[in-house]
Amino acid sequence: MEVPVVIRERSDAEAMHYALMENLQREDVNVIEETEEILQLLEMSLQTDPEPVLSLLNRVANKTRGLTDNVISNEDGQAI
Repeated sequence: MEVPVVIRERSDAEAMHYALMENLQREDVNVIEETEEILQLLEMSLQTDPEPVLSLLNRVANKTRGLTDNVISNEDGQAI
């Protein structure tokens, strides 16, 4: 039995991107896996760590809900 294949050269980042996209299309992907994989894709696309991505998503969600950030920060960026 022969199976047709296509072999493509990809960087590690590209391979991870394709693997995450493929995994998100599974029928049995659960909500936690889906959320973690979407966060990984955002981190890769924005070329940043998880914390800024989560912070950005929280700000967008709060703005959508009409909520404000009630945390007051000093000039060092620490919450008071």
